Amino acid sequence: MRPPRRNGQALVEMALILPVFLLVFMAIIDLGRVLHVYTAIHHQCVEAARVASRRLNLRAYTSWYSSTTHTPLPEVQATFRKYASPLAPRTEFQAKGETPGVVYATLTNVGNNQPFVKVEAYTHVTPITPLVARFFGNRRTLRVSAESFQDKE
Repeated sequence: MRPPRRNGQALVEMALILPVFLLVFMAIIDLGRVLHVYTAIHHQCVEAARVASRRLNLRAYTSWYSSTTHTPLPEVQATFRKYASPLAPRTEFQAKGETPGVVYATLTNVGNNQPFVKVEAYTHVTPITPLVARFFGNRRTLRVSAESFQDKE
């Protein structure tokens, strides 16, 4: 006796599972993009803060902080841009905005008499899938931010 034939069973199962699989796959890609952008701008903040806290004039008093004893602002900005990921967006300094694809960076206490440096950066990432947008509160863009503090040498 032959078992009954089940024509199309695999096709129906595939039709049921494929949309869920594609949604989960796209969500993984979206979360990977967000994680990459976060690690990229965090690395930029850390490197810029490290360069900004470096003492250039080693003969000056260690408790003396001025624009001549530490790295100047243009060099810190160049360092921030140098460590940008090829997939990361372009950089705007001291700007506020909501444009996806732009990293907004703020450099605090660079080239002045304060004993620490603070580098902040944020950007907006647009998710591809609605599942990721709903997971983060049904927003069209996700704000990804990073900051780094460093005591001056």
